[in-house]
Amino acid sequence: MAVLVTRAAPGDQSTLDALKARGIEAIASPVLITEFCAPAEPDWTGVQALLVTSANAASAAQSYHAAKAIPVLAVGDQTADSLRHAGFLNVQSAQGDAAALLKLAVQRLSPDTGKVLYLRGADIATDVTADLIDLGFAAASLIVYRTLKAPLLKDQAILAIRQGQVSGVLFHSRRGTEAFIGLAVDSALSGYFNRMKAFALSARAAEPLGSSAWRAIQIAPSPNEASLLSIIAADA
Repeated sequence: MAVLVTRAAPGDQSTLDALKARGIEAIASPVLITEFCAPAEPDWTGVQALLVTSANAASAAQSYHAAKAIPVLAVGDQTADSLRHAGFLNVQSAQGDAAALLKLAVQRLSPDTGKVLYLRGADIATDVTADLIDLGFAAASLIVYRTLKAPLLKDQAILAIRQGQVSGVLFHSRRGTEAFIGLAVDSALSGYFNRMKAFALSARAAEPLGSSAWRAIQIAPSPNEASLLSIIAADA
């Protein structure tokens, strides 16, 4: 039996690697496609810190060479690791969600020290910039990537679900969950949900699932990859 990873590339590979390290078989079928759209490198004058809430934003910002010395606050450890891999030198992790990142920003930064720039995707669940402005910070956002719904689930995933070889499906975001359900309906797979468990990164990611459709729905105790992997390993 295997679990199905629906996370967008390139982040899906780190999830696959982590599952493999735990001895858990996994199949990848990204339901969202990441499209990098980072504009030309901005003028970083007056920017005291960057905020980043996804590994995709870290990858998109890799070409911003003049920004590598600017302090960066990341939403969680995986995003922080992606930023370090992209060459950023001063990275701190909030080890949580957007609320934890906002709390860390208030603790570490000052409204009098300069602008805070949020590197983000085109679609976001929480607007950290607006929250910072409400708290007296000079803040702005820069869209560096967007995600689009994949046209189809991969043939391997469709076949594995139909043959009863998938014990659970991983969901990392609300948008990804919505995309998976739509693609599964397109492939006439919704009747198989009650044979599988749903593993969600957060309550928000689980909202579109519909509690009666699945064999069980488990939500990670904390909204991070390590916590999600822990409930999958405990179930294996």
